[in-house]
Amino acid sequence: MGPESNFSTEVDWVAKGTGLKMEAYSPFGQTIASFSSDHSKGTLEVMAPLKETSSLSTDKSGRVLYSDYYTGINLTEIPCFLKGKVPRQWLDKVVRYENTSTMFDLEIRDSGRDIKILLEKAKTNQFCAIVSWRHFLGLISNEYEFCHLASQGRSMISFEKGVRLKWKKLESI
Repeated sequence: MGPESNFSTEVDWVAKGTGLKMEAYSPFGQTIASFSSDHSKGTLEVMAPLKETSSLSTDKSGRVLYSDYYTGINLTEIPCFLKGKVPRQWLDKVVRYENTSTMFDLEIRDSGRDIKILLEKAKTNQFCAIVSWRHFLGLISNEYEFCHLASQGRSMISFEKGVRLKWKKLESI
């Protein structure tokens, strides 16, 4: 595993109807990246003057791709992740539900992905979801984990190979 890199930025975002717009800023207030999407059209536009952005795209079904490989994330899920919510379309596809004394355990099958959600009863606004999928004739599997820790006001997505995206909701004045 290589050295850990930390990057911190402020992001403004708005989700309205089928659209999502985000802008990331440097500590000096310069726009370093902007994203806009319309999940009804399956479009994703990325502008980042400091990095090559042609690697990020979507397919016709709204799946987010990086270098033409599926990331496991769909456009419609991004606003839910930013808000620390479970995407509603996942809840319509529950195949197993277990209610133990300390937690709820859900298994979901969604468009070739297996999703496992663990929700602690004592902290109903905190949960983790593990999303896994296979490609290349089922020979290769990938996964990411999305966790929302409401008590800390933080959310995080962890991909394989140590890639982590963390965010915290900040109230504006």
